[in-house]
Amino acid sequence: MPDAQGAARREAVLDGILRATAALSGDVPGIAVAYSGGLDSRFLIHMARRAGLDVTALHIRGPHIPAREHGYAVQWAADRGVPLTVIERDPLGLPELKNNPKDRCYHCKRIIFTALREAAGGLPLCDGTNASDMDEYRPGLRALRELGVRSPLAEAGIGKRDIRAIAAATGMEDPDQAAQPCLLTRFGYGAELTPGRLAAVDAAEEAVRRVFAARGLDNEPFRVRYEDARTAALHVTRGDLPPEVLAALADALAGAGFSGAPVRVMDSLSGYFDRV
Repeated sequence: MPDAQGAARREAVLDGILRATAALSGDVPGIAVAYSGGLDSRFLIHMARRAGLDVTALHIRGPHIPAREHGYAVQWAADRGVPLTVIERDPLGLPELKNNPKDRCYHCKRIIFTALREAAGGLPLCDGTNASDMDEYRPGLRALRELGVRSPLAEAGIGKRDIRAIAAATGMEDPDQAAQPCLLTRFGYGAELTPGRLAAVDAAEEAVRRVFAARGLDNEPFRVRYEDARTAALHVTRGDLPPEVLAALADALAGAGFSGAPVRVMDSLSGYFDRV
């Protein structure tokens, strides 16, 4: 865990960045946040509201977003009285995304954040990119720079471990929330992306999630990686899953349409297709 003094310093820096960014909106300080319902964007909203700022959450809904994530995002905002605008966008219509190129995230974020910037009106648009993201292959960051999107967490030097620690210390719900990147990341570069394939992976991950939740492993990290119409690999980070759990996972994936579903233990789930 990060040291307490260091986290406190970064929290203070973040507060200053948020206030300075919000001041750009005019008489009533406020920001618009690109909000997925994930840990980073929730944390950004949480900290902006702690700073006394008006926050508008802007949420994209499309076939690339897991259904559970969309539902969670809407409910979390409603429970806390956060103004929320839901914008429908389907990046699968982009010719550049048809065969899942390596710079997919750049093209996807260009269309999505262009829509978010329009919805933000006169408010500065911020996103939850954090300092840990800067060490990974993230072609989407170029789109954010081109569109003038601010990333206060990254600017404050706040990484994922800081987020979890500060979130827990300041009473934000579910600071251990597992990362949930968009469904396009479940496909290898060059794979054809279709709504049906994305829906199949989403259903498979929901089935896996139910198996883990029934055993008290609600935040167990995993990914279902699409290989073909009948085969998907289940990537997990722990190699000590009991045989009965592995059997239940195989049954769940078969029920979702993937009769071939090897379980592979990975050191890291993020960026898998950048390493193979």
